[in-house]
Amino acid sequence: ALDRGVGHPLLVAVLLAELGRRAGFAVGIVAGDAGHFVAHQHLTRALVLDPSTGTLVDADALGVLRWRCGHQIAAELLDELQPRYERIGDLSRALHVARMRCTLPFEDTQDAELRLQQLAARLN
Repeated sequence: ALDRGVGHPLLVAVLLAELGRRAGFAVGIVAGDAGHFVAHQHLTRALVLDPSTGTLVDADALGVLRWRCGHQIAAELLDELQPRYERIGDLSRALHVARMRCTLPFEDTQDAELRLQQLAARLN
């Protein structure tokens, strides 16, 4: 994604946040209705980096943004990946993704387990 200069905004946000962390910055990912953004934990101004444009954006104009942990990011990526595999008919990989999604440590896993059951039923 970095070589091409384009990619899924969430994946680009993950890459940018990791690059920032490795450079010694206290950054992470925040998200809300407006999307996913890279944010610094100790800024005095409410600015976030938009991974789609590479520009700093006023966070106050984006509505409520919440910090995302690694498990939440993984869940969001897996939730996008499974339907893509289903659309192209790769049910084996879709099933693998659905199983991985169910292993994430969340209290409410009913939706993920239901998607796994529905997918497994399609394979039978």
